[in-house]
Amino acid sequence: MTKLSEDEQKYVAWHDATRPFKQNLDQKSIPPIFKKIRSKKTVLPKNFSRSGISIEAAIEQRMSRRSFEVPSMDDLSKLLYYANGFRKLVDGGTYGITYKSNAPSAGSRHSLEIYLIVRSVQGLPDGVYHYDVENHELETISEQTIPNLKIKRLLEGQELFDAPILVFLSSIHKRTSWKYGPRGYRFIHLDAGHLGQNIYLIGEALKLAVCGIGRWDDAIANKLLAIDGQKEFLVYLMAVGKRVE
Repeated sequence: MTKLSEDEQKYVAWHDATRPFKQNLDQKSIPPIFKKIRSKKTVLPKNFSRSGISIEAAIEQRMSRRSFEVPSMDDLSKLLYYANGFRKLVDGGTYGITYKSNAPSAGSRHSLEIYLIVRSVQGLPDGVYHYDVENHELETISEQTIPNLKIKRLLEGQELFDAPILVFLSSIHKRTSWKYGPRGYRFIHLDAGHLGQNIYLIGEALKLAVCGIGRWDDAIANKLLAIDGQKEFLVYLMAVGKRVE
């Protein structure tokens, strides 16, 4: 057998570390299912019209696009709702109250949160926002425009700093690990893939440009989004804007 490289050994070690399932559930420590930020709220429009593009066409036409124009508030609202919009609460019995959304989640644990760095959206001030999935609202974290230099540092020099919206997916991983233990670490990233694909497909239907990003400066991102990087950490980043026709 060929000797594994150092990187391959790390992959195997991480994979092995996330094999076990949790056996015993602590009913007294079920984590909250929603994150709420006490701040200024922006109610998002929800009177959506159909795009007229079939799911088959959206899948066939989907691609990463890196040129952007300014999207509207309606574009952003529809993107967020069809990416992970709230449907209904569900009584999970011994697993507590959970909910259904427009994105699959292992065991309906929904560890993912959505944050936005908005730099140019019609009808919405620039700033940093958290998406309140339950109420389809934006919660303001900061109302300051993030300068180009900081965005370049955040993206570690990648040429996507002019994107009107940066969409961050974080994980409050205790929601998943409470039920699944170490195995849940795998499920967090599966969930991020599901949600990210929803963003790609609804983006295609709305004639938006979407580009997934796997590289960013965690320290800068954590500070901008006001998360600790431990109990809640980032798992995915996507650049979004109106497509250049």
